[in-house]
Amino acid sequence: MAKLYVFGIGGTGSRVLKSLTMLLASGVDCPFDIVPVIIDRDIQNGDYVQASNLISNYIKVNKNMSSPDCKFFRTKISLVGQTDTTTGELCLQWNQQNVRFNDFINYTSLDNQNKALIEMLFSRETLEMDMSHGFQGNPNMGCVVQNQFEGNPLFDAFAKHFQTDDRIFIISSIFGGTGASGFPLLRKLLHKDRTTADGNWGPIKQAPIGAITVLPYYNVTSADAQDNSSVNAQDWNDKAKAALDYYQSENSHLDTLYYIGDTKPTTYPHCKGGVKQTDPAHIVEMAAALSIVDFAKIPTNNFNITNNGNNHETKYKEFGISDETQVDFSMLYQETQNTVVEPLSRFLLFAKYMGYNAVADNNPKQVKITDTIAKKDSNNHFDATGIKQPYANRKGFDAAFRTNELQELEFIQKNYVDWLIELEAQTRSFSPFKLEVSRADEFIKTLRLWNGALLNKNWERVTKILNDTHITIDEALSKSQKFLLLFSKITEILLTLKTR
Repeated sequence: MAKLYVFGIGGTGSRVLKSLTMLLASGVDCPFDIVPVIIDRDIQNGDYVQASNLISNYIKVNKNMSSPDCKFFRTKISLVGQTDTTTGELCLQWNQQNVRFNDFINYTSLDNQNKALIEMLFSRETLEMDMSHGFQGNPNMGCVVQNQFEGNPLFDAFAKHFQTDDRIFIISSIFGGTGASGFPLLRKLLHKDRTTADGNWGPIKQAPIGAITVLPYYNVTSADAQDNSSVNAQDWNDKAKAALDYYQSENSHLDTLYYIGDTKPTTYPHCKGGVKQTDPAHIVEMAAALSIVDFAKIPTNNFNITNNGNNHETKYKEFGISDETQVDFSMLYQETQNTVVEPLSRFLLFAKYMGYNAVADNNPKQVKITDTIAKKDSNNHFDATGIKQPYANRKGFDAAFRTNELQELEFIQKNYVDWLIELEAQTRSFSPFKLEVSRADEFIKTLRLWNGALLNKNWERVTKILNDTHITIDEALSKSQKFLLLFSKITEILLTLKTR
């Protein structure tokens, strides 16, 4: 299958890829295999680590448990250079990770005239900045450093493996340093005229390229004296406006350019970077991930690429909802509802059956963003109904299965519920579910799974459908594939969505 190479630049790039992974795990359809590439100088930051762990587990579940008829995890994710014997690479890393900007540009070795020029372009604080935590809202510095794209081993491997019919998508924020500078540099490098035979640069230049530009959608508190950070949220709108003026030059170089932002931002504690940078999930990031899916579904004949790839007819798209702070499924446009309602609901039903449930906060309108979702015995219907599981006769649930394939799957399920909790706790809350509700038939706001009197209610009905359906599963599949396919089928059967 053709591949969609998704370049996620900076912390926003990692968080959007996290949301994309959640959407694909739930079964949101994508007609391309996904190859993610994260570009971030701060490789210790928590957002990158979270995205990396999720993608790693997704790849394992897709390899070991997916099958052609299974809706969950049906889109293949692979890394650049990944084979049956090698793991591939996710992050495009630069040399000299821990270095100050003045050392990077060899400032001390310059003559007086060049030093004077550098001092006109960069402040003393910028010159002395430690770049181990990224560019801290300085796109001018990022433009200099990120010229190392070309010649990077991962980037060269991307060019080597790129094929005709593959596509490219770029995620970046416009109000920081890494994304605002990395996006135009990367795009120009993809379209650079080349005479070398190394890499498939012809198909790359001719390939459809989409991108999403993320405008400010959250705030951060001011840095304290010990942080020594130059990140200042009060400057973000001005930086975004300046970048937007420059991005007009990208017209005719991209096929589809998406824009998104939020006027009701949540304020996060200030963080310079590193392991503590783990911003909670936001509806803007989920919508940005949906733009990738939208781009993948555009028919090839809708792209107008001429003059040997030098001219692209750029189309612009935005994501909109009604102006609400509490967003549920009914506030999404019909096309978006058709894309996400059933997959997200079905995967949550599956996760709840396995024991992952949210805990209600004292505030009845939301759940705690800091709650840790644990697999509680009282919510674990998978183990509690063990004697009622002829659908597996308990034979498939041996120690090896539980400590390998099932553990990898449940890692995604736990993080999925955590992701939904974080989305709900934002100022612009995405809350289509009653996450703390323990019933199987009433956890979706405005919708319910089934109506009328039933012999088997609540989770007993889920177990009954499991028992009724297991005989239809192909015996040629592995036990792990049977397990995931069975839950895919029964959640599809149960999730006959009807308005209340």
